Amino acid sequence: MTTCCTVLSPHEQRIQEEMLGKEDFKKGRERIYKILESFHTQRPIIDVERAKYLLIP
Repeated sequence: MTTCCTVLSPHEQRIQEEMLGKEDFKKGRERIYKILESFHTQRPIIDVERAKYLLIP
């Protein structure tokens, strides 16, 4: 199968640029990426008590 061109969504383009090592997509969002990278490798923590309070009407 052949394709004449590849059109990527902005999200797909960002992922591809990140895989290639480009960091142009981080411009203007340095603070957000710093926050996201601070817990990137950590496992999620589920607080059962908080979930219980959210389910009670």
